[in-house]
Amino acid sequence: MRLLALPLLWAAHALAWSFDVQTYPTQCAPLQLNVTGGTAPYVFTFYRLAGIDTPFSAWANGSVWNTTLPSSDVAGEIDDFILPWTAGTEMVIVGSDATGFATGGTTPVYSVAASSSNETGCLIAQSANTTYLSRVPAWSEPPTECGIMEAIFYGVTLPATVSVIVPGGDSFYTDTGSLQYPTPPSGQDGWGVEHTWWMNLTEGTNVVFQVSDANGPIFTSALVSVAAGNDTCLPGYVPPSSPSGSSGSSGKSKTGAIAGGIIGGLAAAALAAVVVLFGLRYYNRRRRLQKRQTIGLTAYAATKPERLERTTWPEGERYRDDPDAVREGPGEDKRWASIDRRMTTTEDDF
Repeated sequence: MRLLALPLLWAAHALAWSFDVQTYPTQCAPLQLNVTGGTAPYVFTFYRLAGIDTPFSAWANGSVWNTTLPSSDVAGEIDDFILPWTAGTEMVIVGSDATGFATGGTTPVYSVAASSSNETGCLIAQSANTTYLSRVPAWSEPPTECGIMEAIFYGVTLPATVSVIVPGGDSFYTDTGSLQYPTPPSGQDGWGVEHTWWMNLTEGTNVVFQVSDANGPIFTSALVSVAAGNDTCLPGYVPPSSPSGSSGSSGKSKTGAIAGGIIGGLAAAALAAVVVLFGLRYYNRRRRLQKRQTIGLTAYAATKPERLERTTWPEGERYRDDPDAVREGPGEDKRWASIDRRMTTTEDDF
């Protein structure tokens, strides 16, 4: 990431109220601001960045400084801000009033200029912040477009607030609200709390994070860039329409669906017809078999009722069903064979 050369003056006139940076931030020199509109009290927050693109573990040098102006100081130019930071420090200014945070706008990133007279009397020695890593043991990085940011707070005084500073853009904040620490089991250390929020900024946007709790600042981050993600959380996002709702392809899609439905219906009807015909054929075949069997059985009935009485048989003849019948004589075998053919019926005869 590179810092571009910035103009000397900055103004945010598209907001409900605004402030202008009249002089470039310089080491130990007066900083002149001009306020227009707004509702007192006015709060100007100066953020000293912990570097450019440095990771979460290297944010020990960041800091923040707030100043509240009385109502009598807001008309016209204000020239009583003296920056206590050395030349080369990257900084951002946010203007707030009684209506809310950052309502007056956020400046671009400034790099503090060196003093022409090498003035150092205003500088304040600042030790590195060595406690934030234990108080915020987990932090999402890098931030991604429409991604979920996560922070774990441990041992801080709730509520905790995360200010998302957008240089030259619309800054905002998120906090833990009424979230409280859970009661740990007996004999165990206290638990932390998790806070999450959407990073509703586009890819490439530069941001600074400042975290505070009820007792004051915890850390100020470096300037980091939002990584690629998606745009589902951004204002004006419209979900993509389905193919059936788009022009040009909808007619083809519907026609194909109708044709497919017709073909499928015809195929199902044809299959049903085959099943029915097969069932009817099987049923008729069974009926024919039953009929043939019945006819075959009745064929064995006597053709000459008088022969059912043994006493009426001609002398010397024996009925074939008589187990005692004896086929005698040279012509008896042929005669019985003829009777067998007449009385025996096969399936092929019907």
